[in-house]
Amino acid sequence: MLISKKFIFSLIITIILLVPLPIQALINLRISAPSALLIDADSGTILFEKNASLKIQPASLIKLMFIYMVFDKLSKGDIKLSDTVIVSSNAAAKNYRSNHPNMFLRKGEKINIEKLLTALTVLSANDAAIALAEFIYGSEEALVDNMNYMVSFLGLKNTHFTNITGYYDINQYTTAADIVILSRKIIKNFPQYLSYFKLQNIKHNNISQRNKNDLLFSTYPRNVIVDGLQIDNTKEIGNSIIFSALQEKTNFRIIGIIIGANSDDQRIFLAQGMLNWAYNNFTKKIIYKKGDFIVKIPVIGSSSKDIEILAKEDISYITLRKPKKKREKIILSYIDFIKYSFDKNTQLANIKVIGNGDYNLNYQINSEEDIIPENKILQIIYSPYYLIKRLLQI
Repeated sequence: MLISKKFIFSLIITIILLVPLPIQALINLRISAPSALLIDADSGTILFEKNASLKIQPASLIKLMFIYMVFDKLSKGDIKLSDTVIVSSNAAAKNYRSNHPNMFLRKGEKINIEKLLTALTVLSANDAAIALAEFIYGSEEALVDNMNYMVSFLGLKNTHFTNITGYYDINQYTTAADIVILSRKIIKNFPQYLSYFKLQNIKHNNISQRNKNDLLFSTYPRNVIVDGLQIDNTKEIGNSIIFSALQEKTNFRIIGIIIGANSDDQRIFLAQGMLNWAYNNFTKKIIYKKGDFIVKIPVIGSSSKDIEILAKEDISYITLRKPKKKREKIILSYIDFIKYSFDKNTQLANIKVIGNGDYNLNYQINSEEDIIPENKILQIIYSPYYLIKRLLQI
């Protein structure tokens, strides 16, 4: 946290990309699929983009929104992994539809939420989705209403849902950009549950099924591990995948999506190529580590005298491993002293990274609480001192 003896501050990060493809322009990557996107998970920096705003049928990728909502319910204690669900005839009926993912639930059987959640993350199982929807929300229709509320809440600008199975509906749509935003929210808000995306198989009712995301079964250089997230295969949009990968040594995490590959093999080939391209060409640089001192700001007329701003979390940026131009320029700016009362969320400092590819990242540091100097007389006495001090530094 950003901490002082008297005041507590939060680091609010606002990313401003002055050029839509700030880094991609420097190193070429070709993706033959109709739509694709690759970002740095921490800063949101776009590493590669191709038609990321193209509207598509979400198909099984729709399950990510429901998974987000299940994680949210679990983290708040509204439901527990051990809770028992009784499978309805409606949920069991979903496994009769051929060529659609399911875990072969039976009407009336009892199953816990953890098994159903596993079926969602490993198989994207429709019957598990319906069973969970009915248990948590009462019906699929009620779930869909809540999903569309979450669309607005999470800031997804081009997404609308009409069902949870992903069956084709002309009124149901999303984009690669929105799915990446959603995935980033899952990773940031619920890191304790990410292991469910890495599971390679599931067994239920004596039927073993393997995760069809082949990224999970490969090994990668540079200490990289992969989170599965979701895959999809439909005649409407072709073969798609959304994945996350983490370089453990540097904590450099990427999120990538491929929409509309021609086959399962091409989908994995393109995803692996995107992953290797990212880690072979980019690296993560730390400006301040979590807990590092950033700057001290005097508070005139306060018993605390000044505020020490510390990094609430790692402050970092992405750069080329072998830049052809000069290194990035980092500029720290901040208010010289606090004289008057400041409301919550008042900006106190800003860290600006000017990148090689003519892009900017702005880390904006705001107050988390109101700041109220206590002694009016001291404010009057010391104000000229800090003003002259500032003028002498210019």
